[in-house]
Amino acid sequence: SSHGPVFATLPEASQLARQPEGLVVRLPREKPLPKPKPMTRWEKFAKEKGLDAKKKRSRMVWDETSKDWVPRWGHNSIKHNQEKMNWLVEVNEDRGDNPYEDPFAKQKAIEKLSQAKQKVREMRNQLEGVGKKMPAGISGGPELGSIKRGTINLRESLARAQKSSASSGKFDSDTL
Repeated sequence: SSHGPVFATLPEASQLARQPEGLVVRLPREKPLPKPKPMTRWEKFAKEKGLDAKKKRSRMVWDETSKDWVPRWGHNSIKHNQEKMNWLVEVNEDRGDNPYEDPFAKQKAIEKLSQAKQKVREMRNQLEGVGKKMPAGISGGPELGSIKRGTINLRESLARAQKSSASSGKFDSDTL
């Protein structure tokens, strides 16, 4: 064959490429291997207890009220449908409900509080993953620069102080 030792002619008149021996060069990686991500509190706990990884949840769930499959989240989700159905809230004074308080505003405030608590938990997880403890009054992780850290600190410290006061921040100015 006129192509040299790389190509060889087979009996069926087709060609086969052969790799020359001794010419293999192993190149190093351009970048180093990525460092493993630190484990979250839940991952550490699950590993200690021998729990399996959470299975992927389906997007669609069965809604008993509409007798149909609806999305778990997003537009027309089961949560939004339940909120639409909850247009009347019974006031039970024996339970300690205030008849002059807006139950929908109260529910919104409870949701906002739980979201804030979840955010604090997420920040604590990030800091613990890096190997640091979260000091009181400090917000943001190490990836946050010092650009907006002061304002965020001030707002969160104010929120903590308002929640810890007897009036729950009712009379404090909310200008930040």
